[in-house]
Amino acid sequence: MSEFKIERLSYAWKGEWQAGESYKRDDVVSLSGKSYVCIETHTADANFLNDLNAILPESDPPQIQPRWVLMTNGRSFRGTWESGQEYNLSELVYYKGSVFLCIEAHVSDVFTDDRDNWTIFALHIDYLGDWTAGADYADGSLVKYNGIVYKCETAHTAGGLLEDDEDKWSVFFQGREFRGEWSSSSQFRLNDIVKFGGSIFRCIETHSSSDDFDTDKFVIEFAGFQYDGEWSSETLYQQGDIVRYGGTLYTALAPNQDSDPSRESDDSTVDWIKFADSRNYRGEYSLGTEYKTGDVVQRGGFVYVAKQDIDRNDGAGSIQDYLDPDYWELLIPGSVWAQQWTNGRYYKLGDVVYFRGTAFRCNFEHIADELNFPGDNGNIEDFWDILIQAGQPGGLEQKGDLLTYGLFRSVVGDTSSLGETRVPIGEQDDVLSVTDEFEVFWRTREFDSDVIYVAEDGIDDEDIDPNRGLVKSRPFRTIKYAAQYIEDNFEPLSLTSIKVATGRFEEIGPVIVPAGCAVLGDELRSTTIVANSPIAAYENDLQYVQSYLTHLTEFILQLITSTRVEPTQGNDIPQVFRVPTSDIDGANAVLALTNDFTNYVEFRLENGEINPDMTGSNTRNTDQNLVNAGEALFANRAFVAAEINAYLAMRFPTQDFNETRIKNDVYSLLRGVRRDLRFSGNYATLLAAERYVNAALGSQDQNLFHVRDTTGIR
Repeated sequence: MSEFKIERLSYAWKGEWQAGESYKRDDVVSLSGKSYVCIETHTADANFLNDLNAILPESDPPQIQPRWVLMTNGRSFRGTWESGQEYNLSELVYYKGSVFLCIEAHVSDVFTDDRDNWTIFALHIDYLGDWTAGADYADGSLVKYNGIVYKCETAHTAGGLLEDDEDKWSVFFQGREFRGEWSSSSQFRLNDIVKFGGSIFRCIETHSSSDDFDTDKFVIEFAGFQYDGEWSSETLYQQGDIVRYGGTLYTALAPNQDSDPSRESDDSTVDWIKFADSRNYRGEYSLGTEYKTGDVVQRGGFVYVAKQDIDRNDGAGSIQDYLDPDYWELLIPGSVWAQQWTNGRYYKLGDVVYFRGTAFRCNFEHIADELNFPGDNGNIEDFWDILIQAGQPGGLEQKGDLLTYGLFRSVVGDTSSLGETRVPIGEQDDVLSVTDEFEVFWRTREFDSDVIYVAEDGIDDEDIDPNRGLVKSRPFRTIKYAAQYIEDNFEPLSLTSIKVATGRFEEIGPVIVPAGCAVLGDELRSTTIVANSPIAAYENDLQYVQSYLTHLTEFILQLITSTRVEPTQGNDIPQVFRVPTSDIDGANAVLALTNDFTNYVEFRLENGEINPDMTGSNTRNTDQNLVNAGEALFANRAFVAAEINAYLAMRFPTQDFNETRIKNDVYSLLRGVRRDLRFSGNYATLLAAERYVNAALGSQDQNLFHVRDTTGIR
């Protein structure tokens, strides 16, 4: 009996074709949207096309013996196209906006290179963002290139510029892109919008900008204005720029540079147009100054506006150019108070001056001299009009003048005419005197008195008043200071006296009375002199002395060698440079004396270890180098005191210091150092140290007075 195989009655569905799978006759598979039926049993190749187009073994010429035949035709969507994939006939892919149908089986590489293997199945669009050089673009791709959106018409690989492939694109949307301020060395593309000057421009041709704005590659999109301040010949201006020139505003009609807006010439009339008339107040008129159109000035009591540029090159700018209506226009007539008439001063129209009791008003600009003073027309021009006539001509002119009868026209060289005239006020302490010709004058008072005055309301400081102590009305405050003044300013054994006014005087001992000097009280028992109690300001003060003496050592060498010392902020006293100079030996000598000062004070106030021995001599030092060091230091005592006060304020900002006390302490030390360098030893320096200790501890248990030969106290 013959066999009947049921499987031969129908096809066997095997699903998707699989490489390496065993297939037999009548098996049916699906591949890329199509169905195939097996006509020869085989094991599937890695590539379906090799089985579909199989060659009959040993056939010559080769004959195709396919293992599959197409059963049903269809299409399969493979998704987004990818490189390195095997694509078969009728497969569909999506690529950059459109769906493509494979018309030639192949292995993909670059889409633009494989474009002939595909045909458009469904043309669509896909926005890919900004255009990128070197990117692949397919049919329907949309890109933004500056302000314009383009649609790809032909698949291609982009070049360096979109314009390089302009035939492969079409404009999808005509737009704009604002690029901000125009700049040189930048690439601008079609429809780029830039701001340049006061206007907005649109690029009409892609280009790279040079140093100058290219008007052939831009058109004005929106005309506008931009204020660029004062006109400058060095600035490149653009259409719409507004500048101020003098008192007038101008706007540029075209790009220009160094084109004067106010000049009416072929070069400027096409560049600028007047935008607004205004005024620019320049203040008081100054001879020789250049002024621009629209500038407003005050000339004396009158106010003028410049009608054109005023400068020397135009022949203007003279004293009388205000008289020329082509240059100046009078805005406001008026007057201005110019105080006392002064020879040599430049007077302007409307100036009002006072001269010998009468007020005069200037009617012609001029420079004052002895031939045109008010009230005496010694010139062909009449320069002054009387504004307010005094009751009678007077001779007084300035505060403090005295009225006398004498030569009153000496200002013009008249040495014979008599009348009321003035005696100008003298200097402080001058004495009013009379000549043999009965002429009154002030003379400087000569102080040759041997009397020094002390009173409770006095001040121990001759720096601010060189006559301090020499006049009863301007006394010193302490007997000690007066005695030191005599010692420093009078020859030894000079007969001098210190007159002490009524009152109570607490003195820091010791007070050394110079030889030949007598201390005289005002009246018996009305003048009391006592040793001082501890002064509160000196309590805990030594730490600051130690600090400022350390600072002093930092610039001693500079002072005595006339080298500039950089002052601490707050020190406004100038350094004195015209002094005798010394060197490092002089600086070391000063340092040795300041060390003795410190050791003496520390031994008594802080239980210091060193108590320096006092040495001294009345024989002058023969080493002029050391003497110079003391003189240079003392000549700069005001600078040193101010420097130490400024240093303390900076170093101890929360501490309040009495600057006068610090100054007197410093002066006392520097005076002692100078004396010891003149005569050798440390006698005077230690006396300064003793003064400081007695100020801190009191002088009650010390000798209050030290007296030399031929002295007296009563």
